[in-house]
Amino acid sequence: MLVILTYKSLISEKLNYKKSLLGSSLAFILATSCCWLPALIIMVGGGSALFGLSSQFERLSGVFIALGLGLLVLGSYQYYQKQNEEYGSSVKIHHHLPKM
Repeated sequence: MLVILTYKSLISEKLNYKKSLLGSSLAFILATSCCWLPALIIMVGGGSALFGLSSQFERLSGVFIALGLGLLVLGSYQYYQKQNEEYGSSVKIHHHLPKM
């Protein structure tokens, strides 16, 4: 019985290792895509198409700025709401700042 449990745990460790290896590889590819993806798009000739689209998006820059600021405010509001739920209503901003 002890041998079977050890064998099962060994199989479980191998599966966890494979999952963690796959997950870390995917995270690496996703995290570095900001560096290699634009170069890949330009190499396959998508640069001219992206340039054409960017001139269309220029007209909407005010909308994108407003949307970005709105989402930033929403995220900050949700963060501080969660802090108030966890610690009560006595949360002060100076608790989050590092001591100097």
